[in-house]
Amino acid sequence: MAGIPPLTLQLLAENALKHNGINEHNPLTIKIQSAQSFLIVSNNVNQQNSHVKSTGIGLKNIQHRVKMLTGQEVKVIKSEKEFNIIIPVKKII
Repeated sequence: MAGIPPLTLQLLAENALKHNGINEHNPLTIKIQSAQSFLIVSNNVNQQNSHVKSTGIGLKNIQHRVKMLTGQEVKVIKSEKEFNIIIPVKKII
């Protein structure tokens, strides 16, 4: 069995909704995949008309909690078209 900090997936989904414009022509797609000892959460990037200010607190909290739980860093990979978070997963016995 494997674990990540509580509410991590919810916070990442909320961030994707907050920071992307969504309409019927530009839907938001959130993918959650596991690969080896990592969980990969990715979403497409849709530019918003009204820019929402980001404090980065949500992502920093996730990074801090994952570091405390696993001792490893969360990787953030951004491009014009996609936003990826790679989370190390701790094995729970």
